[in-house]
Amino acid sequence: MPPALLPFPPLTGFLADRRGVSAIEFAILSPVFIGLLFGIVTFGIHFGAANSVQQLCGDTTRASVAGVNEEERISIAEAFIEANAQKYILLRRENISIEVADSPDAPQQFDVRIVYDASHLPTIIWAQMFDRPSPTIRSVATVRHGGF
Repeated sequence: MPPALLPFPPLTGFLADRRGVSAIEFAILSPVFIGLLFGIVTFGIHFGAANSVQQLCGDTTRASVAGVNEEERISIAEAFIEANAQKYILLRRENISIEVADSPDAPQQFDVRIVYDASHLPTIIWAQMFDRPSPTIRSVATVRHGGF
């Protein structure tokens, strides 16, 4: 059959043409990959902050073990936080709250609790796109009075 008699002659040429396929694939798949990248960055920042809070809590507990009574442990822990909180890149001192007290479960131990408000992290920008963990990060470390 001559090309003029085909029902849709321009369509056959269009279907055989492979130019621009890469651009179409990129246009379809790039939003998925970019969203995946932002999700990885968002959770990575949040997990990095959670790890920093946990590390700060452990360091504070080790420093405050030298206190002989609860008041001294509290002052040592607060001084340690003031001196060292800026060393953790993802943490701000003004968002850290600390509680040092004897453990209610075991009287020969004491607990250091750190609660961190992570709502200032840049992950809040992407909170609408992804399921973000709670902006409050908590960590508890327990140690015996007088060390081991």
